[in-house]
Amino acid sequence: MIKKQKLIPHQNGSLFLHAFTLIELLVVVAIIGILATVVVVNISSSQNKARYAKATSDLKQVEKAIIIARNLSGKTLYGITGCNGSDFGGDCGFYCRNGDELAICLAVWNNIMDKIGIAANDNNLVASFINIKDPWNYPYAIDENEQELICPDLKPRRDGLKSYGPDNKYNADGNYGCFDDADNGDDVIIAVPLSGLGN
Repeated sequence: MIKKQKLIPHQNGSLFLHAFTLIELLVVVAIIGILATVVVVNISSSQNKARYAKATSDLKQVEKAIIIARNLSGKTLYGITGCNGSDFGGDCGFYCRNGDELAICLAVWNNIMDKIGIAANDNNLVASFINIKDPWNYPYAIDENEQELICPDLKPRRDGLKSYGPDNKYNADGNYGCFDDADNGDDVIIAVPLSGLGN
């Protein structure tokens, strides 16, 4: 069935079909464009917040595994792993912020996770952390600082778990390993509580 269009009388007495003007159509298109932009920005912001929440959650789980391993073994994290970390060089790490080294950094991370599992007598404790990457697809980093240099406020340095964020660069200000109130930039950093143990 064909719908009849309504004819509207004009003031001069003639009849015409009512239609939108070009200006009315352009206004509607502009409003739709503005609303679409607002929606896209909000979705993008929500996705970014979700990535940071995931990184924080992952690192908090690793922190719990470290605390369990330290308590069961009676050793610091350095005593368990035998290396200074996966990110800043040292005994078993590399400068893990370059594309060429990411596979090596992931392998070092996996080795550290294996040693934590062995120290806890439970490899299932760390099984979900093997080959894990942060939400930006970079390896997480670990730095064993306990019993190293003293911070400027005379507090001992602590072990740290990190995601270098979307740019995969260390952006935190302040004294590394001291976890003061410095700006972390786009990094996610978890300071592991001190164990009070010797190596």
